[in-house]
Order: sequence, then structure tokens, then C-alpha cells
Amino acid sequence: MRSLITRFVIGCIVCVFIVGGITPKTTAAAPAPALPSASLMNVQQMCSSSPVPTGWVVTYANSWAASQCGPFVLYTITPLSGSTMQICSATPVPAGWVVTYANSWAASQCGPFVLYTITPLSGSTMQICSATPVPAGWVVTYANSWAASQCGPFVLYTINRL
Repeated sequence: MRSLITRFVIGCIVCVFIVGGITPKTTAAAPAPALPSASLMNVQQMCSSSPVPTGWVVTYANSWAASQCGPFVLYTITPLSGSTMQICSATPVPAGWVVTYANSWAASQCGPFVLYTITPLSGSTMQICSATPVPAGWVVTYANSWAASQCGPFVLYTINRL
């Protein structure tokens, strides 16, 4: 009988600890270091239910992230930089940039979207894909619809600055 009472008391004490009724005394821990602000981090994740913030582009799209975004696509977004970038067509091509490469088979990176390489407008002659409208002040001097290796489903244009 005594063994049964001892087990009952020990069981009650364990239950109290599990439920959290008694907390062991601890010393105050140092506060956790602050996480860097979003502007300092180069990559963020968001669901496609929200618009991509100005100055950011989608660099990865995961349509299988249903547990995180429900029926929406999980985007990895990166701030637009001053150099050539790879983005997903989920993001409009920013002003002053053109598509110089398009890969519609990049499902591993862009999910249901086309992978673009974008480049800032520069020089007097460029080769761009027709995924980008011809920028103001530029004209098409050559069009190649057989350039599938560079522009995927789009036409390769050579453009010249006026």
C-alpha cells in the first residue's frame, strides 16, 4: 500500500511539472541577439498572396509549399542589384532592365514561371529576348525566332540605341 501511495505522489509531482504549475528557479539569461532587419538581409520569403515589394524581385518560386502558403506560391525575393540577375517571370522586369536569357525548363528554380536573366540597359547594341518590350529610344535591327537556346519560347532581338 505504501508503494502505491509513493507512486501516486511521484506521479502527481511529475504531472505538475509537465503542466507547468511549478517552474524551477533559474537565473535570468542574456537576451537573444537581435535579428538583422529585413533591409539588411539579402533574401526573404513570402507568399504570392501579397504583392512583391518595390525594388525586390522573385528569384525562386515553390508551388509545392502548400503547408506554408496554402494555395499560393512560396516566393524567395531578393533586392534588385546593379548587376545581371536571375529572376522568375512572376516579377515584372524592372524599368531599365531587359531579359537577355529565358529558360522555361527551370521548374526546379521558378516552379510554374519562366527563369529570366535580366541585365541593365547599357551600351549602344544589345541582344534581348522578346519577353521584354523594346525600351524607348531603342529599335530592333534583327529578330531570330530560332534562338530557343537563349530565349526559350521568345524571339531573340538585337536592338540598337537611337
